[in-house]
Amino acid sequence: MKEFALAVNDEIEENEREDKIAALVAQGKTREEAEVEVDRGVPVEFKIGDRVLKAYKPNETQLIFLLASLGRGQSKTSRMASIVNVMLESLDGDDKDWFEERLLSSSPTMRIAPKTIEGVFEYLTAEWFRSDVSGDGEAVSGRG
Repeated sequence: MKEFALAVNDEIEENEREDKIAALVAQGKTREEAEVEVDRGVPVEFKIGDRVLKAYKPNETQLIFLLASLGRGQSKTSRMASIVNVMLESLDGDDKDWFEERLLSSSPTMRIAPKTIEGVFEYLTAEWFRSDVSGDGEAVSGRG
């Protein structure tokens, strides 16, 4: 009986997902854009140089990895590597390729400076995990 209950729950979640996608498509988004928004949420935009990139909030597994890798006892190098890994996974398509290309560039003028990476990461984490405050002073989760 438990297996049946799980199957029903999965079906309900999939139906809710499809309803949300259909609503976004009705608002003028493409099916692909709607699926990304439903599955990953609304992206946070940030700019490096002249390029505007979009980063999506990490999933639970990525957050666990991030917390473990930024904890006490980790070297600065390990922490930076973790930040870069999470940032790369939060980007899609052309943004991910552009960011990675700039990280690996042999040209110092094209390469993204560690201070820039840290600054962008601080901004992204603040945006990903900020709580909105409603008019009555209660914190409202930023999850959508």
